[in-house]
Amino acid sequence: MKIISSRVVTVLVILQMIFVPPSVANDQPSAGLPFRDIKGHWAEAEIVEMYARDVIKGYGDAKYNPRKPVTFLEAIAMFNKLLGYVPSNSDIDESSISGMFNIPKWAAGYVELALRNELLHYSELQKISLQQPLIRQDGAVLAVRALGLTKRAGRMKEAVLPFNDVLQVDQITKASISIAVERKIMNGYPNGIFQPSSPISRAEIAVLLSNINEQIPFDDSGQVSGLIKSVDRQKIVISEIYGDGKDTEFSLPAQYISYLNNRPASVDEMAEGNFITIISNDSLGLTVIIAQKVIPDLIGVEQVDPAMEPDDIREWVEKSKASENYLFNKAGNQLYLLAARGGKMTSGFFVDITKVSRTVDEEGVYYRVWIDLTDPDQNTVFIPVITYPFTLVKVELLQGAPGTITFVDKLNQILAETKI
Repeated sequence: MKIISSRVVTVLVILQMIFVPPSVANDQPSAGLPFRDIKGHWAEAEIVEMYARDVIKGYGDAKYNPRKPVTFLEAIAMFNKLLGYVPSNSDIDESSISGMFNIPKWAAGYVELALRNELLHYSELQKISLQQPLIRQDGAVLAVRALGLTKRAGRMKEAVLPFNDVLQVDQITKASISIAVERKIMNGYPNGIFQPSSPISRAEIAVLLSNINEQIPFDDSGQVSGLIKSVDRQKIVISEIYGDGKDTEFSLPAQYISYLNNRPASVDEMAEGNFITIISNDSLGLTVIIAQKVIPDLIGVEQVDPAMEPDDIREWVEKSKASENYLFNKAGNQLYLLAARGGKMTSGFFVDITKVSRTVDEEGVYYRVWIDLTDPDQNTVFIPVITYPFTLVKVELLQGAPGTITFVDKLNQILAETKI
C-alpha cells in the first residue's frame, strides 16, 4: 500500500523541542527498544520513530547517547534521510569535497546531495570541517530549508523574535527562527530565552526531525495513518484519511513498540477516534505504533457570500483576496475564515475550506481549518483572465477564551497559524 506519509497530530499535541529535562533512562536493555539508554527518556517516542524511519542510528554498544551534542555533519546526514535523499555510489566516488573539508567518505555523498538540494550552503562547509556541533539557530535554518520555506524567510527582512536574548541571535537566522517558532517546530525556554548558540543534543534532534516530518508529506509504503475505527489485542482497524480513504485492517505482530501521546502505552489504552500512525520497517524487524488521544470535533461551517455580510467584513474580504491569505475576522459571535489565492491568470485555480474542527481545553480553544487548493491541469487550454479565487465561511465563535487558528492543506501541512 502506497500512501502519504505525514505523521499528523492535532494542534494540542504538537511536539516541541524546547525543554531539556534530565534523562531518566536506566542503563538496562528494554524488550523491543532499539537502544538501551532511552527507556523512560522524555524523547523516547521520537527517537524510536526516527530510528524506525531509518533517519537516525545508534552506536555499536546499542546506545543512542541522547545527551550527546549532534554535529553539523551528523545533522546533515539525518536531514537527507528524512527528506529521502539517498546518495548513490557516484555521489560518493565523484565527490571532490571530502579531502578539501575533512569530510569522512561515508558522509561525502550526503554533503553533495545537501549542496545540490540547497539544504546546505558552501559557506557552511567549514562548520563540518571543524566538526562543530549543530547549534539551535542553525537547526532552525536547516528546518526552514527542509520545509521549502527559504524564499519566505528571505522576504522576512524585519522578523521580530519574542525572546529576551534576541541580541545574541545571528541576524541572518532571525527569519528562520521566526518561521520555526510559528510552525511549532522549535520554541524558547520557560525563562523567555532562545539560546541560539546552544548545541542541539541527539535527543533534541530526534524531536526536531519528528516535528518537521509532520509537515513534510512523502510516499512511504511502510506507513499507515488514520483514525482508529476499532482496536483489540489482535488487530487495529484504521480509517485512512491521507490515503485512499478506505479502512485498513492491521494485524498486530508478535512484537511491537507502542506510544500514546508520546508516552509508552499498550494498545489496550488506545480507543476509537485516536489518530494513529503505524511504521513497519521490515529491514529492522521493527513495528512502531504511535497514537494521539485528543482528536478535535468537527463543527458546522456555513459558506457565505461577502456581499451579504456586514460592510466591514465585505471590505476586509475585498482587501485581502488580492494576495494569498489565510485569515480570520470576528463579528459578534461569528468567526469568519477566509482562504484566498491572490490574483491568478486563469479561472482554473480554486480554493475551498473543506472542514473546520474545534478543540477546547483548559488553555483555550483551538480551531483547525482544512484547505483544498486545486490548480488547473498543465495541459488545460484557458483564456488568461485574472481571477481572485477565495472562499469565506463562518462558524460560531466561543466567547471568553483565548484561541488559536491553524490553516492546513489536505496533507495537513500548516499554511498559516494565528492567535485569536
